[in-house]
Amino acid sequence: MDIKFSVIIPLYNKENFIKKTVLSVLEQEYNNFEIIVIDDCSKDNSLSVLLNQVILFDKNNKLRIYKNKVNKGVSYTRNKGIELSSGNYILFLDADDEINNKYLFNNLNSFIKKYKADYILLSRNYHNRFIRPNFRSIRKYLRYLEGDFYEIIDNNSVAIKGDFPFGGSGSAVISTNILKDHRFELSEPLYEDWLFFIDLFLKNKAFYYNFESIKVNFDKNSLTNSYKKSSLPRLPKVYYLLKNKEDYKQVKKEFFWLWLNSNIKKDLKYIDLCRILKEYKYEIKENITFSKKSINIILRITLKIILSFVRSYKEWKMNDSSMGKR
Repeated sequence: MDIKFSVIIPLYNKENFIKKTVLSVLEQEYNNFEIIVIDDCSKDNSLSVLLNQVILFDKNNKLRIYKNKVNKGVSYTRNKGIELSSGNYILFLDADDEINNKYLFNNLNSFIKKYKADYILLSRNYHNRFIRPNFRSIRKYLRYLEGDFYEIIDNNSVAIKGDFPFGGSGSAVISTNILKDHRFELSEPLYEDWLFFIDLFLKNKAFYYNFESIKVNFDKNSLTNSYKKSSLPRLPKVYYLLKNKEDYKQVKKEFFWLWLNSNIKKDLKYIDLCRILKEYKYEIKENITFSKKSINIILRITLKIILSFVRSYKEWKMNDSSMGKR
């Protein structure tokens, strides 16, 4: 009997993307799947695009559309999708992502039935700029099985060397057998998907499908991309999850430097940069590591600090010079 896949798509203000996203799923050369789209009270025409345009392409009644009564956030909406789903396996997509492999479900169906796989990591294309995970960086932690499928023999190393490939939508197809009561954390606005996926990935036997299957598009209005530069960044809960697990100590260190680097922006003012470094001085000391990846990140952070100081010094000199002329 063929496996049923449930594709869960939370929708909020994606009128320019949602049509391509849903159509990319409807184009699958496979019959046993459902698409659950939950609108989280979009303020644009996202829902209208679904009801008046996309639904016309749903010839086999695969699409189910719901709407939250009030805006509840992406984590609540994904959890609601899990409760509404009826499939054996779940794939989460953001409303601006696309499946760019029309045989994805066919290939997964055959592989899962043969190897009883519960967690299959997928290869994703980010904005046509890079692929995650980088196959060359994780190759030695994989065992070849067949076609484009591999068994992951060291989950921790794949997490570190693959730049945490399980984070984000479209990162994996997951069996409801291991999902059970596992849900997205409602109080975590950033990295909420990492918090959800990381424990599942590190605890369970995982496989990797090395065929570019998901296209992750860039939406400048997303929550992550609109995070205020001036606000003091907060370490996400996923860090403390890793900290409390002895087996994840090295993964925790790598995650910290990746997170810190992402929050020290190139145009950050020197005074704000100093506030961040002061706030997390104990974590910086605690997570010092000499892996090649971490050293590269530390060097990039150091360069940003130097450039920020030079920029701030030049601004101070210019202001001081202007005051002197008065």
